[in-house]
Amino acid sequence: SITISNGGWIRSETFSSGNAGTVQVNAGSLSIDGRNSLTGENMLTGISSEANPGATGSAGRVEVTVSGDLSLTNAGQISSSTWSSGDAGIVLVGAGSHFISGANPILTIVPNSLRGTGPANIKINGKGSGIFSTRQEAASGTEAGPITGIGSIVVAASGNIDINNGGSISSTTLSPVGKAGLVVVVAGSGATLDSQLGLTAQNAVIGAGIGNITIDGKDPTTSTVSTTGIRSDAGAGNNGIATTGDAGDVRVMAVGKLEINHGGLISSDTFSSGAAGSVKTTAGSVTIDGRDSGNIFTGISSQANFTNANQGVTGNAGNVEVAATGNLSVLNDGRISSSTRSSGDAGLVSVAAGGSTTISNGGRIRSETFSSGNAGAVQVNAGSLSIDGKNPLTGKNALTGISSDANPGATGSAGKVEVTVSEALSLTNAGQISSSTWSPGNARSSGDAGIVLIGAESIKIDGSSGSGIFSQANGTKDNGYVTGNAGGVDLKTVGKIEIGNGGQISSSTSSSGDAGFVSVDAGGSITISNGGWIRSETFSS
Repeated sequence: SITISNGGWIRSETFSSGNAGTVQVNAGSLSIDGRNSLTGENMLTGISSEANPGATGSAGRVEVTVSGDLSLTNAGQISSSTWSSGDAGIVLVGAGSHFISGANPILTIVPNSLRGTGPANIKINGKGSGIFSTRQEAASGTEAGPITGIGSIVVAASGNIDINNGGSISSTTLSPVGKAGLVVVVAGSGATLDSQLGLTAQNAVIGAGIGNITIDGKDPTTSTVSTTGIRSDAGAGNNGIATTGDAGDVRVMAVGKLEINHGGLISSDTFSSGAAGSVKTTAGSVTIDGRDSGNIFTGISSQANFTNANQGVTGNAGNVEVAATGNLSVLNDGRISSSTRSSGDAGLVSVAAGGSTTISNGGRIRSETFSSGNAGAVQVNAGSLSIDGKNPLTGKNALTGISSDANPGATGSAGKVEVTVSEALSLTNAGQISSSTWSPGNARSSGDAGIVLIGAESIKIDGSSGSGIFSQANGTKDNGYVTGNAGGVDLKTVGKIEIGNGGQISSSTSSSGDAGFVSVDAGGSITISNGGWIRSETFSS
């Protein structure tokens, strides 16, 4: 085993025109802990290849493989970083797994269990702890590549991966021109990565409790929550200089459970004129729970954002794809989303679950725009689907559901929403499926809402607090600025449809635009009771 602690380092670095070298570490197990046992303070500690300030050479490749467990705590790090005109290097980290590079697939992850060894785990805990490839603010290297060398990270464990309390696996560019790299994380399986960045499982490790990824941002001592997780980012640094590089794509695979809690995230975000990357996640089951996270985002996303120092953001957000062979849950303000606050568009959001899908208490699956860019389409496929806005602790209802939205102030359009459920679909307590353009007050939203397509075995809508299926162009009675059209709504069921207690299936406009069609085709009975509605309506000209 190897232990690195209290400011210790294994590294190769350059301060000149030469490149830093490759760093390779092989061990039975590895612990990197930055805590000073005397003072209780944390010091950066770990394994790295670096191109330091003033250098023109590149940082090198870092490859760490252990047959047992790997632990990074208290600012323990594995990284390749550049402050120079050179590039950051690729970082490969395997616990109970090793890597084979090739032409196509460009990378193969092989679990050591195929050699007769047991599963191994990776644990990352604490702010500053993690696995990084970073272009710092002073860097001017411009390249980014898939696995062939620059700025990318691949992390694989034959057992489980836990990222907690501010820990991170991330590729980041803070430089004016550099790009962030691809991030790949795999638990409990071998995999191949092809030249199109498709990640395919092979040789899954067999055993109970294997192949889980847990991301949890709560400090168990103080209960404070901090952003924690897996990400590729392109953003303005502390100096406020706008960046032009793209964020990288993110690929995550867990053979077992994927659990994201308390500020945990999987994301690719841009704060620049470059684009955010796509995010693709597959798992046996997925749970996203935003309980007790405050205003800190919890979920899976690709975003095109801006800061006060960098408001000329023009990049697109990327597509977000989440697939579970079993059940999927988005709870308590958890999110699966693609969003834009730039002139670029938001991406497609695609969610598929072989079992039940539950969205509750403010949970959202959503593509949205706050700007001139368009929101993307949203596609959900599930065995069964329950959308329930009730908070089980307070009894209050929160808007919950599946949507594509053009929010207040936006001029872009909302996208199409398509939901296919092989069994029952239920919407209660402010549960909604919708495509909307929205402009309350004096905000301007001139984009259109999209069409909403629903197919299910049966549908039940209990309308308390506004449950329903909608395409809508929203305004207010004193607002003459809304001009967008509502889209159509098309529902088909094999069995019955029940709409009660004010529940609605509707296309409506309170703008100068038109409402859309509403089509309902039920193989069984249709029951409308106690103020339920199926309608297309206008409240304006």
